[in-house]
Amino acid sequence: MYIVTELSYRLLSVPPKIFLTNSPQSAAIQSEFSLTCQSSGDPSPVIQWFKPNGQPILSNHAYVQSDDMLKIVSANQSDIGEWTCRYCNLLGCDAQTVIVFSKGKLI
Repeated sequence: MYIVTELSYRLLSVPPKIFLTNSPQSAAIQSEFSLTCQSSGDPSPVIQWFKPNGQPILSNHAYVQSDDMLKIVSANQSDIGEWTCRYCNLLGCDAQTVIVFSKGKLI
């Protein structure tokens, strides 16, 4: 029989560490594009995305989130800029910027 203590749990756990993004990324206005941000950690960290204006993303018809990817269905001017992906677990958080440049004419 093994007894798991808080100390042994912390020794076996790993804080989040982002190891891959697809930054920089280019997007045309009114086109679809995806942002990627991959992380390791134990327990598995949970991702949250933030728009260039700092607002958190909630999955809806304009933004579709799955695992380590965020799909922007139809880019607009406010989608151009520095996005942030943040992974958190019980041991902390790690964040990384994903830069999106405009491809083509701005509206």
